[in-house]
Formats: sequence, C-alpha cells, structure tokens
Amino acid sequence: MYEIILAITVAVGTWVDLPTSFFANKRNPLNVYFAKFAWGWTTVFLFTFLISVAADRTRSARSARSGLGANPMLWNAAARWLCTTLVWAVLTQYFLGPSLLDRVFAASGTCSIGDFSHPHACRAGGGQWLGFDISGHCFLLVLSSLVLVEEQKVVRVPREPGAPLVITTRTTRLIQRGLNGLLLLWWIMLAATAVYFHSWKEKLTGTILGIGSWYVLYGVAFVWMRIVP
Repeated sequence: MYEIILAITVAVGTWVDLPTSFFANKRNPLNVYFAKFAWGWTTVFLFTFLISVAADRTRSARSARSGLGANPMLWNAAARWLCTTLVWAVLTQYFLGPSLLDRVFAASGTCSIGDFSHPHACRAGGGQWLGFDISGHCFLLVLSSLVLVEEQKVVRVPREPGAPLVITTRTTRLIQRGLNGLLLLWWIMLAATAVYFHSWKEKLTGTILGIGSWYVLYGVAFVWMRIVP
C-alpha cells in the first residue's frame, strides 16, 4: 500500500508541474496540528480504542476479576507502544543529543554560505544547510499507519481453544471508525508529503525506515516477546 502511494505521488510530484495548493503550504492546519504531532494523535486514538476493547473482553468473558487491570491485553499493548515510542524518539526526537535523523542531516551537509559547520549556525548566519534530509513525515506517517492497522487485530476471534468470543459494543465500533478516519488522514498527509516536499531519495529513505521499524517490531521483536496483538 505505502509503496504504491509513494511511487505514484513521487512520480507526480517529480515530473508534473503541480500548481500551489492547500497541501503545498507547510503551515496548513492539517500539517501544523496533526501531521507534526502524528504520534501523539495516534497514541490518544489507539489507547481509547484498546481500553474500549479491553472492557468488551472483560464483559464477554464474564470474568470474576473486575477492572481493566485483569486483562493482559492492555499490558501487552502498553509494552508494544513503549517499544515503538522508543524507536520513534531515537530516530526523530533525541539520541544522546540530536536524533538520528538530525545527525544524518548535519553530517551529510554543508552550508550555502561561509564555513559554518552546523545547521543551526548556518541558518542563524542567513544560510541554508544542504544535507540529506530524510523525510521524518514519511517515516512517522508510515509507522503510525502500520501501528493502527496492526493494533486493530485485537478484535479478531481469539486463536486459543476455548477463548471467549469478543463481542464489540457500539461504542467500540464507533471509536474504531474514528481510528480508521485518522488512518485515512495519515494516508492523505503521506501523499501530500510525497508530492510537495523532499527529494525522492529522502522520501524513499523515510518510508523504508517506517516499514523497517514496523517489521522489526511487529514481525520480529513482539513475536519473540510473545506480545503480538
């Protein structure tokens, strides 16, 4: 899905002279208030959904233990979220100083004026830092979207013999529609990023990082930890 979206939108953005649009402006509200805080929005919608599903499971099982703490699903989900948040933070927020993406940008570039050796000093001096700026938007939007898809697997029929069927309530189904609405928004913002911003190499690298992080976490680490959704 993401390879197709990226290929089409990169091709359009590279070879078609597109007019200025709402999405071409970095200050558009969807970018400023949603895409830049994609992991925060993903977290809020995700745990609202998971808590509702946990409540449904408790009712379905007619457990003698009351409260959501009796349901290991939430603890497993919290562990998955913590691991994924760590990956997001290291790549885009902080890694013993600047994030890994910021380190790549700084190490791969030079200033357009003078002999400034750091992006911040270059910009402060009125120059532009010319480095390999891996698309953090592509990484974040791809990873957030894949996490939303993966975590919705908790509403599948349990695989264990004798496990109770989870009957989702109207509230949970409504919350899940909101979750999928957020997923659609991330796809739209990913397409906008691919069309209007970054070079194709920077977008491709960000997308590969997003898909790679998802695979390492959900396809390897969480399977080994036995906490898959």
